[in-house]
Amino acid sequence: MKKLLIFSVLACLSLIGCDKEDELIFLDVENGQNLVQFINRAEELPIVENSTGSVSVPVGVTTVSDVDRTFPISVDPSSTALPASYEIGNTVTIPAGEYVGFIEINGTDNNVEVTPRALILNLEPTGDIVLNERTSTIAVSIFQVCPLPDDFAVGDYDLVVTQSAGGFGFPIFRSPDSESSADRGKTRVTLTAASISQRTYLAIPRSGGTAQARTFTLNFICNSLNLADNVADPINPPLLYGPGRTASSYANTTDDSLFIVNFTGNVNGAFGGAPAQGTFELRKR
Repeated sequence: MKKLLIFSVLACLSLIGCDKEDELIFLDVENGQNLVQFINRAEELPIVENSTGSVSVPVGVTTVSDVDRTFPISVDPSSTALPASYEIGNTVTIPAGEYVGFIEINGTDNNVEVTPRALILNLEPTGDIVLNERTSTIAVSIFQVCPLPDDFAVGDYDLVVTQSAGGFGFPIFRSPDSESSADRGKTRVTLTAASISQRTYLAIPRSGGTAQARTFTLNFICNSLNLADNVADPINPPLLYGPGRTASSYANTTDDSLFIVNFTGNVNGAFGGAPAQGTFELRKR
């Protein structure tokens, strides 16, 4: 029974809007133990170039109380983040009447680089709380970002594949409203601001239909440019398109007329093939 109660609580902590009165659950109904855990497995702390950044890391507890509760936290010795790049307290407080509290981390650009460094945090045992090894530690990635102007790299572009990725056709992308694979080579996309350093666009990989357009995300990281993550082919999902082995670059944030993007086709080597490097250009219309 106790294990079932634990899983019920974990499910509650992962959802928004749990009813506090209905979810007053103890792990140990005899001794009133509480499970305290990080709700997420990882967090990011982007720090603006020559400036600052911040992140709130949520911590959950399995019961609600009519008083504030404070639990100790520590920085793990395995952390690689520069101590001068962040400020953090040594406790987290769950406010009265709440299941969740937040660890506030403030970052400062003191020699922070675009390559992430890890700040590893631990929840420490105390009193009658119970810790789960899997959820009592979290990694916070600290890295530098260079914000893009709001009107930079947005609008309509022609996407032209200049180097095909192995056997993936030439070119391999079509416009999101394209009706025929014959439209390859006439790819029109619209870049939209997704964050201070990301732009997204819709395109159809390979021979997918119009309902199979996929969202691609571009990471602009301080004059470095690459796809942010892997995107599955709509017809053959094991085929993935992903970031290039080597990022490309952009000169400044005043000229957004042309971007060169490296990418990887067949990232995981599906169907006996091998990953292959390709390149496409985004030319502003």
